Amino acid sequence: MSQETITQATVSTWGTTPTATRVPRPAVPDSSSPLVQVRLLASGLHTLVRLRATGTHYSASALPHIPGTDGVGVTVPDNQLVYFSAMMLPNGGSFVEYVNVPRAAITAIPDGGNPVQVAGLVNPAAASWMALATRVDLSALPVDETGKKSFSVLILGVTALSGTVAISVSRLFGATTIVGVGRSPSKLAALSSEYGLDETIQLSTSPSGEDTTNWTTLAQEPDIILDFLYGPATISLFKALKPNKRIQYVQLGSSASPTIQSFPADLFRSKDLTVRGSGPGAWSMTQYAEEAPKIVAAIAGGGVKEFGGFREAKLKDIEKVWEESGKGGERVVFIP
Repeated sequence: MSQETITQATVSTWGTTPTATRVPRPAVPDSSSPLVQVRLLASGLHTLVRLRATGTHYSASALPHIPGTDGVGVTVPDNQLVYFSAMMLPNGGSFVEYVNVPRAAITAIPDGGNPVQVAGLVNPAAASWMALATRVDLSALPVDETGKKSFSVLILGVTALSGTVAISVSRLFGATTIVGVGRSPSKLAALSSEYGLDETIQLSTSPSGEDTTNWTTLAQEPDIILDFLYGPATISLFKALKPNKRIQYVQLGSSASPTIQSFPADLFRSKDLTVRGSGPGAWSMTQYAEEAPKIVAAIAGGGVKEFGGFREAKLKDIEKVWEESGKGGERVVFIP
């Protein structure tokens, strides 16, 4: 009897477009195994997935590489709908029809959870969720007269998906004021209407590349800064902050720049800044496992607003879709 084969996305050389290949289906682990097999239903093409496929992200190091960091599927053989993380697998990856993952890496999805929404949103939601849950001192945040948390969050890079989802996540953590910072005035206006941003600031840059954002419109200094951009805008914002309150800054991404060329020492001395990063390593996988069920429940239950812009694509078409979506900035969720 011939062995069953399945579709798997594979990166053979770092930086090349993944190809769809046929590989043998893995054996189903027995009930005593620490692994469980999952039949894929949906897996998101996140920014992190693209970075890992280049070989430049610190969390990917082995070839051949299977793209994909997480997904939604059903367990074999008991057909339980679950979210799963593939971050700790030696070669990746969730872009495969069947995958064996640690039982500790799966989370049951509540009834009514949409597989495409969960697969597409857990990763971008986890960025701000893990930052607020593990990298921010929540006990230091201000409270109102009733003792309830009452704090403000500034999201640097709010128009990208992770930044947009951070609006919902910040509200769930108790933020009463959210400031969205981005480059597109039309997207900022849409987010104000659809997500209820309290304030927006448009980024601007001089022809020489210097950040020229007008931060004077900021009504008050935020209690928390979630930075998905890094680079000139970060320094520009730090310089504009007034030294009148404690501010907790969390570095989450570097979509604008991976480095800052000049970071004056007096910025640390002249402001009450707490600076932390957030990502695998800054928080542990044990912490992520503790928070993942809460993230999944928030998405399945509507606490995190649904995203209507996902493009569903077949895994067998990954080569074409990877190229197309990379040029157009589409958010893709692969299905078998």
